[in-house]
Amino acid sequence: MANSHIHEFVLEYCLSPTPPQYAVLLKGPWGAGKTWFTEKLIEDIVEKGGHALYVSLYGLNSFSAIEYEFYRKLHPVLSSKGMEIAGKVLKGALKATLKVDLNMDGKDDGSFNISIPELSLPEYLKNTSDLVLIFDDVERCSIKLPDLLGYINHFTEHQGYKVILVANEIELEKDEKYKNIKEKLIGKIFEITPQLDEALDKLLHETGAEEFYEAHRNLIKETYTQSTYKNLRHLRQALLDFTRLELRLPEDVTQSHDLMAHLLRIFLIFTFEIRHGEMKASDIRNLRRGWISHAMAQRRSDEGEKTLTSNLTEKYQTFHSYDLLLESDVWIDILDKGIINLDAINAQLNNSKYLISKSSPSWVRLWNFRSHTDQEFEELVAEVWTQFEERQFTALHEIKHVCGMMMFFSVRGLLKKSVIEILDTAKACVDQARKNGCLSQRRVVGHRDDESALGMGYIFRERDEFRNLCDYIRQQENEAYTDTFPLIGVELMGLLKSDPSAFSQKLIHSNYSNVAYYDVPILSSIDPGTFVDALLTVRADDLYDACMFFRERYTIGTYAKLLTTEHEWIMAVKESLDNEIISRAGTLRGHCLKEVLEGSINKALEDLAVVCG
Repeated sequence: MANSHIHEFVLEYCLSPTPPQYAVLLKGPWGAGKTWFTEKLIEDIVEKGGHALYVSLYGLNSFSAIEYEFYRKLHPVLSSKGMEIAGKVLKGALKATLKVDLNMDGKDDGSFNISIPELSLPEYLKNTSDLVLIFDDVERCSIKLPDLLGYINHFTEHQGYKVILVANEIELEKDEKYKNIKEKLIGKIFEITPQLDEALDKLLHETGAEEFYEAHRNLIKETYTQSTYKNLRHLRQALLDFTRLELRLPEDVTQSHDLMAHLLRIFLIFTFEIRHGEMKASDIRNLRRGWISHAMAQRRSDEGEKTLTSNLTEKYQTFHSYDLLLESDVWIDILDKGIINLDAINAQLNNSKYLISKSSPSWVRLWNFRSHTDQEFEELVAEVWTQFEERQFTALHEIKHVCGMMMFFSVRGLLKKSVIEILDTAKACVDQARKNGCLSQRRVVGHRDDESALGMGYIFRERDEFRNLCDYIRQQENEAYTDTFPLIGVELMGLLKSDPSAFSQKLIHSNYSNVAYYDVPILSSIDPGTFVDALLTVRADDLYDACMFFRERYTIGTYAKLLTTEHEWIMAVKESLDNEIISRAGTLRGHCLKEVLEGSINKALEDLAVVCG
């Protein structure tokens, strides 16, 4: 072991009968394994008949707090919550004293009052020459460093204690006074280096999934080493988090050794980089796009500023940002939010090269083309092209995947079809999908919609021809949805008559309602006269709710800009209502309609006037 010489020296120091009158510093960066080293040291001290008193200084802000921690470690029963409460209740009334063994030598060392907070530890610890004091997390103590080290120096210089300090010395050196104090207090300094194999034994046991991780032990060690961070805490957290995912995966996934190895490697890489602050979980969204730039930069031998993709690819030899197994948003949910969407994860892993089978769709098998022989590839390309030409693909993500693959194969000389011919074939598939009614439903389009689907990135997505297809799809979707407006208008008129408030809610932006058409100029497809006729059937006391959408629909500029074509429709409704108000002058209905006109419809026209400038 690399730290064995340190362990040997420090153990001798701790068990020496001669007071050394100096402290030993065990230094190393956070997560290097200093605490684990100290735990093993304490075990050996006790085994050889010595005594060690360990205290973490993390967050302690006074000497009395340190002293109380010593007391609590020496006498856990007396410092337990129940005894503290009893001491407070009986304080001033209970005069009994407790006999205690201060140095654990089997002899009584005096008595003290049960009021624990009044205890003075330096006096309390006199004549305990075989006791080793271990102060961990020195750099995280809230006491000023010069004061803290002066306090500790008292134990070594005047009391003859052996003292071990455990700290990240880089943090201590930020205090200008540390150097001078260090020379007086610290006699030996050792740097603890992470002992990966030894730590892994303990870490894998902690996960409760030792058998699984033992099968991937070399992968874990390799990835940890490639990270260069040497932080065992990060490794521990990564393994515990991955265990939470692994235990939820179905057997057909976990039984694939290669798939789980691939998934674990990516998980470790992302966790190490995120915890070290080199990337954020949200950066995963840009990795697939960065792969194209990285590949182009390699061809040009660029030496400009490197992207995250370039850094990860060079650092971790088997990392490929084009093959992340899961969609970026699924990774972000797992790593940033702790959300495990099993349906999405399983669906995407089943499309990986590790689980595809004869029963998998031919285009999915073709997407994993690098895993096929020449003959298998040629047969798959022919089969998928036939399906493509016959317009059998109607799901938009399938059309994009197949089109991107075929364009890629064409440019690489693997398919004797031109890119333009492929694009035209893809558009013909989109047209067939529209004809079949597959595009008529309104779809929420994400900002990464043209990058990947089902855990697989679109091949060729950076090229203008592929973007041309994406633009065409959006155009056809918009037109197909617009074609449904007359039918939607009929449904809305029925809702206006049966539930006026629900009708308005459909047309405004709200977090608490079914806001289907707040940004869609659906009203232009409704005949103004038909709307007014429907409005006239509404009870007078429901008119306010029925026309509430006029007051709110055009108040948010971002959405109102999409609805400017409704200005003409509102003007026609206003004119029709004016006629109704005149014909109903002197009636309650006429009065209510006038209120609607002045308070709601005129408000809508004013809001649109602001938007239109």
